[in-house]
Amino acid sequence: MKAKNSTPPQPIPLPDAYLWPMSQLEPNPSLPLKSYPLTAVREMAEQIARLQEEGGGIAASGFSEPLVAYRDGELVVLHSDNLPLFGAREAGLSGDYLVPIVITGDDAPTARLQSLRKWVYYSRQSFEMQAKAVHELLELTGMTMVELGEYLGEGKGWVQLREDVHNAHEDVKRMLRETNVAATAVQRINRVHDPQARQRFIDAILSGTPYNQISAEIAAQVARERPARYNGRTGYRMPRQRHARHTKIASLGRRAETKE
Repeated sequence: MKAKNSTPPQPIPLPDAYLWPMSQLEPNPSLPLKSYPLTAVREMAEQIARLQEEGGGIAASGFSEPLVAYRDGELVVLHSDNLPLFGAREAGLSGDYLVPIVITGDDAPTARLQSLRKWVYYSRQSFEMQAKAVHELLELTGMTMVELGEYLGEGKGWVQLREDVHNAHEDVKRMLRETNVAATAVQRINRVHDPQARQRFIDAILSGTPYNQISAEIAAQVARERPARYNGRTGYRMPRQRHARHTKIASLGRRAETKE
């Protein structure tokens, strides 16, 4: 008995968007599944399943916003974050399932810029992914941190924190994935360049020690690692803080000599 020929699912046009068969979407090649924490994929799957049950999302698809894609010949490739796509697969949705997408007609860099801007806010459940988006925006636009902060409606410190996390040592990034430690703690532990000292602080966080209990020790370690400065008058090498204090004392001494 011959099997019936199955007709592949067809995209459905929506106002300014499409419902597109999941099997006919190519994931963003720069964001493979292994780059996502398993917990983030499972949380996304639960969110999609919950929205489906409630009849929510775009056209009751379970997606809170459309994915951004572009055409590459006959392929439709995602510009945006792959997490919703991987979450849908984790939720057990078949390749025939219709996913809301926007196909941009812009050139690839412009489309990437638009999708990254959305991704920065959409990927809040994974700070590391958000940091990667901010880093890519800095490289793509050539903006300073101040300019990018203004573009995103944030401050320079907000951008700096995410750039520091993106450029952090791998052991520090692993700590971020495995704990609920604040990103500012990651930023400060990453300033410790001695691998043994840094690992000691990471182990403390992984064992459940609150960051505020070791923050003073981390600050002291960072201060010890700062390069000494050379005092041209005395030829004495000293830490930055002491050098600044010494310079102030010397200045006061010169003022006193002048008055006399």
